[in-house]
Amino acid sequence: MDNIFYYYYNTLNIQQRKCYQDIIEGYNWLSTDIKLQIDESQLKKIILLVRADHPELFWVELQYRYIIYETYLVLKPQYNCDLKEKIRREKQIENSVRKLLFELSHENYEYNRIKKIFEYLVDTVDYQANAPENQNIYSALINKRSVCAGYSRAMQYLLQKSGLTALYVPGKVKGRGYHAWNIVRCNGDFCHVDVTFGDPNFTNYSAIDQKTCIPHELKYNYAYLCCNDETIYRDRIADPDLYLPACPKDNFNYFRMLGNYFTQYSAAVTRQMEKSLFNGERYWQCQFSDKMSYEQMKHNLQNGLYANMILNRTHCSGRIQTHYLYQPEVYVVKMWY
Repeated sequence: MDNIFYYYYNTLNIQQRKCYQDIIEGYNWLSTDIKLQIDESQLKKIILLVRADHPELFWVELQYRYIIYETYLVLKPQYNCDLKEKIRREKQIENSVRKLLFELSHENYEYNRIKKIFEYLVDTVDYQANAPENQNIYSALINKRSVCAGYSRAMQYLLQKSGLTALYVPGKVKGRGYHAWNIVRCNGDFCHVDVTFGDPNFTNYSAIDQKTCIPHELKYNYAYLCCNDETIYRDRIADPDLYLPACPKDNFNYFRMLGNYFTQYSAAVTRQMEKSLFNGERYWQCQFSDKMSYEQMKHNLQNGLYANMILNRTHCSGRIQTHYLYQPEVYVVKMWY
């Protein structure tokens, strides 16, 4: 294998690693029969980990068969193209991200690399439930239409190509069903990234945008960029068959780094809002650590806090039209005029 750090591979024992490597080699050559010295009970787990470590395997279908013999079994994968088409598509993918990867190679700060990839995918991919090949990176990086699996595998692929350790995390969102996101190591600490939830098409901003024209900077759902366990697991659970690293820290929370993260509603909130208006910004956003503070902020906005501040702190005269977006699942409020 190459010099990428494959997290899930390193959770396996020696025998399991051998089977993992045999599966990768078979996949790369599009083998229809892969002989494995392993029992049936471990096969599903190892295939899951292979796919979770290797987002580049766009040609491998989710479905597979296997035949059990006395001392081994034979895995019979399914592929969506032949070897010639696989090579053609690999070149397509490489060419499509060449410019981005070149730019990332000149970015030394790991957080900035993660943020740029996050924004790139939000800007270039549309969420579409029935998109073709939506379980692999080809849908996101070439067709530009995908679902959570395509987004997350593309995120992982680009993170790995830029030199970062990245995990694909399958699981479920409460009330929504199956979902996938990523865990990435940033400056030595693991944190969650959910680029699907970062996309305005998925979060239904597009419908609001048609009526009010949301500023481009507010369209990214940065609450799901480098967040911790407490935030991500409010509404979801990861696949129980995976051994995942803990993500307890909130160091790279976008709003914290911006100075707009608050543990309570206080004068600090209005000071930051006033600072934004003084700097000539026509939009502002923040995040709270708890529901009570978030609800208090929401109440004050609905009673004219932002509109009155605009009238008092800017040269605007006459009627001011303000707009708001509320994200109760992550305690974020966004406003613009």
